[in-house]
Amino acid sequence: MSKGGGSLALFMTSGRLAEVTAALVMIKMLSPAQMGSVALLSAIFIGVYSLTNFGFDRYLVRYEGTIPDQQTIDNVWSLQLLRGLLIFLVCSLLGVAIPAVADFPNDITFQLIGVGAALLIVNLANPRLALFEREGRFRQVGVSQGVSRMAGAVMNIGIVLIFSNPWAFVIGKLGGCSLNTVFSHFFSRQMPCFRLDKDEIKNIWAFCRHLVVIAIVSVIAAQFENYYIGIVFGAEALGFYFTWARIVYLPRELFTQISDKMLFSRACQARRGNNFALERYHMRFIVLAFAVMVPFYYTVWFHGAWLISLVAGEEWVEYLWVGRYFVVISLVWMIALLFSPLILANFPELSSKIRSAEVFLLVLLMLALGKAYGIEGVLIASLIAIALATMVRLFMAYRYIFNEKEAWRHGLSFVGVGVVAFSLAFTAASVINGDAVMDAPTVMELAVFLPGILFAAYVLLQGKYVKETKTS
Repeated sequence: MSKGGGSLALFMTSGRLAEVTAALVMIKMLSPAQMGSVALLSAIFIGVYSLTNFGFDRYLVRYEGTIPDQQTIDNVWSLQLLRGLLIFLVCSLLGVAIPAVADFPNDITFQLIGVGAALLIVNLANPRLALFEREGRFRQVGVSQGVSRMAGAVMNIGIVLIFSNPWAFVIGKLGGCSLNTVFSHFFSRQMPCFRLDKDEIKNIWAFCRHLVVIAIVSVIAAQFENYYIGIVFGAEALGFYFTWARIVYLPRELFTQISDKMLFSRACQARRGNNFALERYHMRFIVLAFAVMVPFYYTVWFHGAWLISLVAGEEWVEYLWVGRYFVVISLVWMIALLFSPLILANFPELSSKIRSAEVFLLVLLMLALGKAYGIEGVLIASLIAIALATMVRLFMAYRYIFNEKEAWRHGLSFVGVGVVAFSLAFTAASVINGDAVMDAPTVMELAVFLPGILFAAYVLLQGKYVKETKTS
């Protein structure tokens, strides 16, 4: 990993750890029902933030040829501004609609307006910051995002300790997003202006429409899952579900945020013809991610009761099985998201199709299994949909992106060895800890049958399509 990449990892890790610390403090200070409100606010913020975190500025990173001129940057910033205004409007409308259809307090209306304002502010950031990322200089990007997150988390902790109210989350996001925008203009120094050129907008949209599709379907998936759990099982159940997700998803979220910057930048450099060993760099990145994740997930799986008691309280221990499901889901999901930037850089249209198919399958399975098996059915639905989409991404990456002859064979071998090694390590750890190895639920074996057939057909069709695209 380069020096700039190390700076990016350091600042983003520090920022993410600060946010997790703030979340743990909120878990301690707020009731499960209040955490249900925070879960909803956080899900909306994270889901909609994907529109900004992986949006129009990605066009500047992927831009073919020389460095984009100021006119292009002005157009990107103008689209960001319009997007921010739309997001603010959507959040405000959600704030009005949610209390009318779900069991949430009326304060959620104004809190969602505050979340919308934070997202509008972050859309005012200078897109020139993406030029540092384009050239592989990640320190400025790391400082901008990492320090702003740390500042927002400090505000969050201070306010929740004083008032013990979900408003702490909103104010922390407002402060962090404002600082991120200030940093972006400080590093860039050249202010963009509002400009909408028809031809330039067409070029930007040709690539970014796939990002918009990915972001929209991601928001739909996150919101549907939270709405479904909140409405069917109640705000308290959503609070338990959200808390375990925040704890278990920490390493996966951290490494995928870094990969969205570093791997996408490297893949775009390789696409522009730079002499870059993408496959070797990517494999090192995966090994590093799992080296950090496995000890953490080992702790969650075998010592989760102690962990959740420490950070939340004894009443949360009964949901330990939820945390164990999240461990498996998170491992599979991280593999998928580590390959997503590579596919997006080379085949953006397939990225949006894969993500859309994954969300569609998730919603169908969630409706079918959630009704029959409760929260466990929701977790199984997530695992099945994510696992199938991950296999598609692995196939695409090794077969069509990496240039080594018959690289897909090495990819499948890598996956096979990884599965066997994980199974052996899990069995050994279970014996050492005195736990029995958990059998897969029967419902999972039944539910995976039909999606497995659909997956096989999908891989054959999409693989043929990509091959024709690459050779044409």
